[in-house]
Amino acid sequence: MEKSIKVIADVDPGEAQLLIELVELLFDEWYVAREIRKAKLTRLGAIAADKTQLIAEQKKAAPPRGA
Repeated sequence: MEKSIKVIADVDPGEAQLLIELVELLFDEWYVAREIRKAKLTRLGAIAADKTQLIAEQKKAAPPRGA
């Protein structure tokens, strides 16, 4: 790529395809992967909250030790 906007360089179809693939790759890495990561972390957080609640309920239901 030229720094000057006054220069127009010829681009062959292979180069154009490669640039399109680069844009698609960046889109996937910046946006798609971020959403997948957020969804996984949300699910993990929900599991942790469920386990914490379950443990708290078990502690309440368990008879005191030594009784």
